Amino acid sequence: MLNTLNRQALLFTLYALALLTLTRVGILLYFGAQQHPDSSELVNLFVMGFRFDLKLIATLLLLFLYLPSLLFLTFWRQGFLRVTRVILFGLFMVLCLFGFIELGYYLFFGNGIDLLIFGLVDDGTSAVISSILGDRRLLGLTVAALLFFAVLCLLFLRYTKRYDIAATPPKPLWKAYLSLLGM
Repeated sequence: MLNTLNRQALLFTLYALALLTLTRVGILLYFGAQQHPDSSELVNLFVMGFRFDLKLIATLLLLFLYLPSLLFLTFWRQGFLRVTRVILFGLFMVLCLFGFIELGYYLFFGNGIDLLIFGLVDDGTSAVISSILGDRRLLGLTVAALLFFAVLCLLFLRYTKRYDIAATPPKPLWKAYLSLLGM
């Protein structure tokens, strides 16, 4: 059971790291060419971003997967392990959404996400949609995001389905707790 949980967490980590790295590469390719950063600066940015991404993923896994598993593995073992795919998929889609919001924000405003994003919330949905429809780059990014979401949905669900709980026999509960404490 815990092996299933760890396999799904590992797949989530790999997919999320790939997604966040692609977001960073997209931003650097689009805006980095305008600023002409040197190679040592780019390496430092990627290493710092990779460390931040790992911290973010570890925090998400701890809060939404491993801590709830301590409670639910005691009372609702089979059901919770089936639900982990849904939890991880939801977290992955939120990361995708934030990645595309960040790219769109860079395209529209020319800098990273700052306090102006809260003004977009105050403007209302119709103003934001009219801004997206008025800018071809944002419209193209929105279409690309929707296609990207569809492909990632299929891939993520396909590869995590391999590790569904129905394929693994349950282990004694004390081994699961010892494994979690050992992490």
